[in-house]
Amino acid sequence: MEEELINGLVGYRIIRENIRPGGSNVRLDFLLVDDGNSLYLEVKSVTHVVDGFALFPDAPTLRGKRQLLEMLKLLKDGFEAGLMFSVQRPDATYIKPNCDVDPGFANLLWVSVEKGLKIFTLKAAFAPQKNAVIIWPNEPPFSLQ
Repeated sequence: MEEELINGLVGYRIIRENIRPGGSNVRLDFLLVDDGNSLYLEVKSVTHVVDGFALFPDAPTLRGKRQLLEMLKLLKDGFEAGLMFSVQRPDATYIKPNCDVDPGFANLLWVSVEKGLKIFTLKAAFAPQKNAVIIWPNEPPFSLQ
């Protein structure tokens, strides 16, 4: 993020990691700030791809649902919140919720987006020979369908 390589997050910087907003029991990955605007951000790694579609989650996720509920509270309280899908596969061309595996998560995600949750996407991979994360250009588009 600090390198400004992620579309939609240019200018933001990390001010806190592994935070529990308002003392809740739910942990989110980052609190970002940009010119005084705060954004709570959770990052999800996506490894399951079928016919070019990166699907999240690949197993039912109670934690993911709790995080979405917490972000809905944040949105209701006037804060900004976002979910980033980091696809770890080069063969993904789109990202969408895995409705078959966890319809509850997919429904909460749909409601959250309707309430203002921001969605960010990227394709990345760890390059062990360089000890670095490589971010590929052209983020895969996200679809709720």
